[in-house]
Amino acid sequence: MLATKAVGRNAAAMKYDILSALGVAALAGDKHRQKLTLRLMVLITSRYNWQAGELSIGRAEIARLWSVDERTVKRELAKFRTLGWLLVKRAGARGRVTVYEIDLAQVLADTRGVWPTIGSDFAARMEGPEAVPAPADPKVVPFQRAAPVAATVTGTEGQGGLWPQVLQALEARDP
Repeated sequence: MLATKAVGRNAAAMKYDILSALGVAALAGDKHRQKLTLRLMVLITSRYNWQAGELSIGRAEIARLWSVDERTVKRELAKFRTLGWLLVKRAGARGRVTVYEIDLAQVLADTRGVWPTIGSDFAARMEGPEAVPAPADPKVVPFQRAAPVAATVTGTEGQGGLWPQVLQALEARDP
């Protein structure tokens, strides 16, 4: 499956893929699952720190984002923990909010059933780079390695010098 940390070269695409999978899974579910998933998507888009892989936000602020009371936030966060989507990274203490981690691997596993709905290319991409076939574009010419060429040196040092030894070592390392 796809790497579960959305940082690096393809981070932006992976973030959209995760949100797409969540959105389609929500729309395929009942109204309770839709609301729960939408709430997670709001947390991800508004407050999730992708670099650190953590969600650091208090219940009062979540309640404002979701337009609900704090008791509802407490219940919904418990549902996320039960689903395995949220993990407590650092428990809250006096003066500090609880820091959560979103288990992207679990989220992706739970949404796997809707990947073909999004498209076969999406499903292949989410399975990982080894599942994505190489493009069959006739304009792309694959690089062909030439047959190894024996190192020949002409110069003042002749065959017993340092340069032929360096060439042989390089060719032995990477033909």
